Amino acid sequence: MVIGFIVMTATNFGLGALKYIDTSQWKTFYAISAATRFLQGFGDAIVITTTFSMVGSNFTDEKEKYFGFLEASVGLGLVIGPPLGSALYGYFGYEWAFY
Repeated sequence: MVIGFIVMTATNFGLGALKYIDTSQWKTFYAISAATRFLQGFGDAIVITTTFSMVGSNFTDEKEKYFGFLEASVGLGLVIGPPLGSALYGYFGYEWAFY
């Protein structure tokens, strides 16, 4: 789980650092963006599967309730994330949506 969080954090900073690539090098930008997003998905998959496994193992009597909390928090993040990221992008610029 820690490895997944480290990978996700590093890729977020990597996506923010893409601001510093020269705009004339758009192919490089797209290639690095795609590779970084692939790694971010890898880290996210590690975190998601590990989290559900840990909750299922540690809370066997009430795992359905805690699975519901996990899914609700994911849904809340999907609802809050885009408007928050858009606001950060609008006020501070591209890289702050990732930092």
